[in-house]
Amino acid sequence: MEAARFRRTGIWLLCALIGATALLYALGFAADRVLSPACDNAVLSSSPSPDGRHKLVIFERSCGAASDFSTQVSLLAAGAELGHDGGNALVVDTDHGRAPAGPGGGPEVHVRWNGAGVAVLSVHPAARVFKFESRVEGGQLRLARSM
Repeated sequence: MEAARFRRTGIWLLCALIGATALLYALGFAADRVLSPACDNAVLSSSPSPDGRHKLVIFERSCGAASDFSTQVSLLAAGAELGHDGGNALVVDTDHGRAPAGPGGGPEVHVRWNGAGVAVLSVHPAARVFKFESRVEGGQLRLARSM
């Protein structure tokens, strides 16, 4: 009698443990989706470096209705894909309409290569710059605030 009761208790505890684990997993998945909304990247243009080793990818990034469109730039190896991450070189937005919006909803960014590894990124003077990295992936970047 005692052995059967012990088995029932053990099975009950095992079921409770499996259920609790499944519930925690589901809650973690739901919290991840709510706290970090999915962002979409839409490539606007790509500019290869003169030596063909790198490329600058200009893209629009949208992270849902609560955020404004931004224009972002990533410097990548020539054969690399953009992926789902934000820009590794430049992130700008229109600062609530102070700068004119380009084709992707964020401000336009123009690229001019000055040599194999040096690129000048030009943005409107009123564009709000959230991120700018002057050295990325072995390349050197400069930011110009004029259009």
